[in-house]
Formats: sequence, structure tokens, C-alpha cells
Amino acid sequence: PSRREEFKTGLLSPRGCKGTGSFKFGTSPLALQDVEKIRPMGGLSSVHITPTDHQYWDTMGSDGKSEDTTNLERFKVYAPANGFIVDIEQHTDYRVVIEHSCTFYTIFIHVDKLSDKIMAAAGLKDGEVGKHAWPRVPVKEGEVIGTIGIGKLDFSVIDGDVTLKNFVKPESYEGEPWKIHTVDTFDYYEEPLRSRLIAKNVRT
Repeated sequence: PSRREEFKTGLLSPRGCKGTGSFKFGTSPLALQDVEKIRPMGGLSSVHITPTDHQYWDTMGSDGKSEDTTNLERFKVYAPANGFIVDIEQHTDYRVVIEHSCTFYTIFIHVDKLSDKIMAAAGLKDGEVGKHAWPRVPVKEGEVIGTIGIGKLDFSVIDGDVTLKNFVKPESYEGEPWKIHTVDTFDYYEEPLRSRLIAKNVRT
């Protein structure tokens, strides 16, 4: 019983988590010189029937539609702060969740390649499809967690201490519980980095 009492789960860390609260990030997920533009959250499309809970970070050379499948190590993807990788979905690319505290997370989608360290720790192999792993891999701010080719990186910040208001039917989001805790990524960066990132945003 005492061990169960000590075990804490988080919004996106069902197998345990550490710490509470949010803080400012020190590192951009892509180097500024590698970012052509940032497309904002909230869009709708044939594959997003609820407003998108992530930004699209288009790399230099991207047309916003096609993806480079030949040089998947062209651009580095960085951990924005210390944390633990707690969720990896492997398809033709990767979806990665980093826990920064029990209530604070970043989510990356369309990472083309993961670092050897992360692949080994998660027990994944290149070329597999449909795998899902829940490791607990420590990462440091600024650490390269993976790479992408020319194209887009989806990025979102989840703060469990913030609940979005005015949803007509909040229970519609129970299957994706992070969505009502999705926050403005720019608010979690200090100046001058915050303004430099906003300058890449296509919405004024």
C-alpha cells in the first residue's frame, strides 16, 4: 500500500511521473534558421474535424504540402527542456510525448528519425510500423531527440493546470484528454526567443 501511495500518474504519463507545474522553455524544437514559417493552431481539414491542437513548423525549403523522404537527417529536433520521453508511436514516422512534469508536456509529431539512444531505450527498430512504446527516457534541454527532412514538424504544449473554456460539449474530447489543456506555445518562451518565434508565425 505504501508503494501505491507513492506512485503518481499524470495527464499523459499513466505509468508514473515526476513533479508538478509549468515553466518557460529554453530551446526551440527546431533551430530558428531551419524554420521557414509556423502555421498556427485551430485549423480544420478532412483529417482534422476538430480544431488542430498543434502548430505546423515548416522547415526551410518546404512548400507546406510535400515531404522529403530521402534526407531524413537534414534538420535536428531538440528537447525544449529537461524531461522524460514517456510515449512513442511508430508509424512511417514518430509521435513523441515528453513529460516535463506530471502536468506539463510537449508533443512532437512527424519526427522522421529518433536518436539511437531513444530507439534503444524504447526497444524500437527502424522500419517497423504500428508500434507503441511507453518508455521513460530522460532527455536534457537542447538534446537532439531526432531529425526530419524537408517538411513539417507538428508541435504542441500541454499544461494540465490550464483548462480551455467555452467548449459546447467538453465530453467530446474525453478520448483525447490533452486537447482541452492545449496552450499557446509562444507563452512558454522568454524574450527574446518568444518574439523571434512569433515573427515566424504566419498569422498576425
